[in-house]
Amino acid sequence: MRALKSLGLDSVGLARRAGDSIIACDLLDRSRLRDVLREMQPRCVIHCAWETPKSAGDYADVSSGERGLSIIDSLLDATRAPVIYASSMTVYGQNSGQVARSESDAGAPESAYGLAKWRAERLFEDRGAKGFAARLPGLFGGQRKAGLVWAAIDALERGELPTLPKYPVMWAGADVRDVAKALAQLCVEQPMGFTAINLGYSGVHSVSHLVETLSQVYGVDIPYEIKHPEFAFDLELAASHGLIIENDLRSAVLRLKDEWK
Repeated sequence: MRALKSLGLDSVGLARRAGDSIIACDLLDRSRLRDVLREMQPRCVIHCAWETPKSAGDYADVSSGERGLSIIDSLLDATRAPVIYASSMTVYGQNSGQVARSESDAGAPESAYGLAKWRAERLFEDRGAKGFAARLPGLFGGQRKAGLVWAAIDALERGELPTLPKYPVMWAGADVRDVAKALAQLCVEQPMGFTAINLGYSGVHSVSHLVETLSQVYGVDIPYEIKHPEFAFDLELAASHGLIIENDLRSAVLRLKDEWK
């Protein structure tokens, strides 16, 4: 919401508990969501609500994805406003044989989470919605005091070695505040249809690269032998919309390091 305000856009949020500029609304309550949106008549909706996986088991949770799809179905019944949908890099899967992924490469997710995110994109298209499916990396920073990056920094700040994945996983990350600025900018677009767009840091990413970055920032050796697959967003479409994020993973790690203290 701060990113929207910085662009001069008024906004309100929906959550189960009311707060400052937050309206109480359980998004699984179809009638409540319909009533709120019909009263608000939003110019644009940024839809980020989804149950965030915290373990390998969570990525296999089919019921979680069904709840997320149910919310989107209700959202599409309640408003015709353009939607900026927070999708995921998991729609690409990790067995494509290439590192850089363009938007047209999606559609072969391995996890139930990735499949549900992909089905959600198709649902927006099938229902004739306007807007963007913003395909995002794993997010950290801000109020998110959990996840791979934060946990690793927390361990290193306490003089301990971080706990790292025990098997190869496809990963890329970005500070949620950097991504929020790009999502806010999409709200001023006038989409003609529903378009997928990659948003994230440039360059090649992996858990292995993250470990190297942490080792350099903290000046410590982090013994770790697992080789993780590399991933990169093709950001040509993002660039055409002026949405290239200037920060990178190292600067984001340094910011979190400063914020930990």
